[in-house]
Amino acid sequence: MDALTSIWEMILGISRIAPLIIAFGSFVTAFFAIKTFRENRAQNKRDTTVSMITRMTCDGHVTEMMEKFRQLRYHLKGMDREIKDWESAKNTQFIFGGRSFDASRAIKDMYNFYEVLALGVEKGWLDESIIRSFWRTSYVLDWLDFQDVIVSFGNESSEVFKKYENMAYQWANIEERKKFRNQR
Repeated sequence: MDALTSIWEMILGISRIAPLIIAFGSFVTAFFAIKTFRENRAQNKRDTTVSMITRMTCDGHVTEMMEKFRQLRYHLKGMDREIKDWESAKNTQFIFGGRSFDASRAIKDMYNFYEVLALGVEKGWLDESIIRSFWRTSYVLDWLDFQDVIVSFGNESSEVFKKYENMAYQWANIEERKKFRNQR
């Protein structure tokens, strides 16, 4: 009988601390679930970013848009000319692939692309460090070369426009920051 009483007392003792054991086990499980979720979310963001870059470098429309914009830059540099406002962009033509194109369309397409990148980074959909390592130079220099054109287009009040301008400024080095229209 003493053995049964001892076992019963042991069961009662364990049952008193069982809620604590269960609570501790639940806490540990929740901790690892949250940790795993965050790690998976970060990995998914990196995978999404790399996948987007890979698709874009293979997508004919995107590569043509970028090449067209680069050709505009070469055209302007070769003519020792700058476009300073939207009106002069609309009146500037350049040759790409044997055809004549409107500079304002090439500029607008490229800046819409840059705005999408800024929005994706700001919303957490894209990994900023990967985007920055891949596009930092062109992202900043394109802003510096065409900031007056974009401002004169009238996008200055747009939230997405501000995200792009802010990200270009954050990514710029000290010398580049001196060239921004609104030095901070």
